[in-house]
Amino acid sequence: MSKAEHERIQIEFADPISFELGFPTVFRHFKECGFFVKEGIDEIANLRFKYNKEVVYCSDVHITLCQNKEVQSMELLVVAIQKHLFDIINTIHPPTLHLDSTEEKTLSFYEEVFTPVAAYVEKQCKQNGISFRQQEAKEVGDDKCCSLNLPRLYRYVILNNGDVYSGEPGKKDSELWGKLANDGTIEWDEQQREQALSVPWFETEKCRRCKHLYLFSPICLRVINSKRGRCFQDLGVVTPEEMIVKEFEEKNA
Repeated sequence: MSKAEHERIQIEFADPISFELGFPTVFRHFKECGFFVKEGIDEIANLRFKYNKEVVYCSDVHITLCQNKEVQSMELLVVAIQKHLFDIINTIHPPTLHLDSTEEKTLSFYEEVFTPVAAYVEKQCKQNGISFRQQEAKEVGDDKCCSLNLPRLYRYVILNNGDVYSGEPGKKDSELWGKLANDGTIEWDEQQREQALSVPWFETEKCRRCKHLYLFSPICLRVINSKRGRCFQDLGVVTPEEMIVKEFEEKNA
């Protein structure tokens, strides 16, 4: 979209009724992309519903295995994790089970814990018709691993001492959610988990005042999941209008 086209669209946006009557196809396209909504619709409520449905209560399971400095029995840990995932597969029956690790390939934890657990879970998923996904271990010096900044009911990290966190320990917003027992059950801190899952990322005073929130939700999620973790408008790199044009062009490329 050129600068002249953008300026023309801005004029049309000022009068949606005339826009729809004069350019029905173009108007419908913008409406489908979320640029126009009916009066009386609570966009925050709509966004909250979609967020809860597609993120918080998504039935896909994502487990990350991680180690800390405490030394524990690797054999007991493997059995406990296998029992836990066996129960998940047979009770929740998720569409997809994703297993990954934050550890490097050179560490014994990866070979002694992650590898046998992954082999077991892959077999169980295959027998139960569940899609299994496994993320490769980090290479030495690689700081890339699954982002766990957005709380989800079936997404958490299990440490080698049995602690269960909402994200990688030490990272922003990571909270202790519970403890894995030897029988594979997790004793959840229900109050802590309830607080984390009940408040979506956009339920802040600043987000609720943002007139671009509904359009920007995919962009906001990407920023939250990045190391910056800040509202992109605070970064001062681009204007909201420029981001809207960029997002529209990416959707329609």
